[in-house]
Amino acid sequence: MGRKRIVYCVEDDEDDRSFFKEAIAELGFPVILQLFEMGKDFLDHLENADDQLPDFLFLDLNMPIVTGHDILKRLKAHPKWSTIPVAICSTSSSEEDIRKTFQMGANIYIVKPNSFQILQTALKRLLITDYRSHASNVNWDNFLFKL
Repeated sequence: MGRKRIVYCVEDDEDDRSFFKEAIAELGFPVILQLFEMGKDFLDHLENADDQLPDFLFLDLNMPIVTGHDILKRLKAHPKWSTIPVAICSTSSSEEDIRKTFQMGANIYIVKPNSFQILQTALKRLLITDYRSHASNVNWDNFLFKL
């Protein structure tokens, strides 16, 4: 992994953000991590950003005001943002949520693990995969990330 990968995480739960940040840091990968508490803050950042888009976005579904579904819909409808690889990270294991985000164009769906070790294993596997080229290989069988 030569250059630093830019990773964004949109998560309204402070504990989950801290958990995510610590797991990424301990992996030792060259990553620039940017955390967003609210979906609106993330979308405002993208609207005003002249810098490089993230290499990967971890997106919570169940957030107030602007939900993960809202964000995913906006991303996939925008010509510049539609190529951002998106991992849905949710406590929901509902087949309806999984199927809906698959149909909306997310790249992977992760049911949030409650173990730090499992989270690190998942992040490591996700961050070594080039999801921009993997996007064309996303299908129902490999969409739900098995931990």
